[in-house]
Amino acid sequence: MDNSILKDTAFQDRKNAFEVFYNLKQRIDNKEPSSLIRLGDGEGTILGFPDLASRARVNSFFNTWYGKFDFPDDIAMLHHNNLKLAISNADTIGLPRVKQLNKSPNWAVVEEGLLQHRLVKREHLITDAAIHRYLTFSLQYRGLLEGQTFLGLISCRDLTSELSSVFKIPEVKHYSIQGESKYPGLDEQPHFPDRFYELEQTIEVPHRGAIFLVGAGVLGKTYCHWIKERGGIAIDIGSICDAWASVPSRTKHPIHKLERYRETPKITLEEA
Repeated sequence: MDNSILKDTAFQDRKNAFEVFYNLKQRIDNKEPSSLIRLGDGEGTILGFPDLASRARVNSFFNTWYGKFDFPDDIAMLHHNNLKLAISNADTIGLPRVKQLNKSPNWAVVEEGLLQHRLVKREHLITDAAIHRYLTFSLQYRGLLEGQTFLGLISCRDLTSELSSVFKIPEVKHYSIQGESKYPGLDEQPHFPDRFYELEQTIEVPHRGAIFLVGAGVLGKTYCHWIKERGGIAIDIGSICDAWASVPSRTKHPIHKLERYRETPKITLEEA
């Protein structure tokens, strides 16, 4: 792939939240298996290892994600290879803003890794890595989720009753994981390797086009890949799970709260 494809498309022709919303809505209406993932500095580090990111940098993220870092290099490479597969298989990819790419080498490695491994294709829909926030800022998850008969959730936060109530979904199935080391949640089983390999066997897509919300860090990209491969529609919402559970892992901004959907039961496109 000519690197200019990435430069001309991925980092310039980005879709905004409403364009992503309508693309997702069409996929949901058509029950088209899909994966939306987002790449940040942690994913960039894994993608860049071993050529563009040091093992020390990988260890820093392992410690954040799992509370330990003494994994052998083959585990770092397992993360690397799984992430590349998830990126290649995704339909929509959220990437850091140009300002972020220019600000820090920890962000720039996302672009460098994508270029090195030739992962971005013309058919990918490219958007901002903060798409998960933009969709909730504009209260657009309701339009994607309301009235579904099933919703899967992979997260360290059990939001089954809240999501069922707010979005009128009769069945919400929670696949519990342990969260980041500072905000682990209630699950005491290590996310990696224990729960990761369990989920490979147990994630079940009940019907074609079933939607899953995934908030699971770098491994969440692989879960999105598995869900699409099994016929589902995976949306990487990251720390929005924490915000909806009132856990301030990223931001305390009140507009992130799930209560905003209850306060505004209807919203026009102009209002959004």
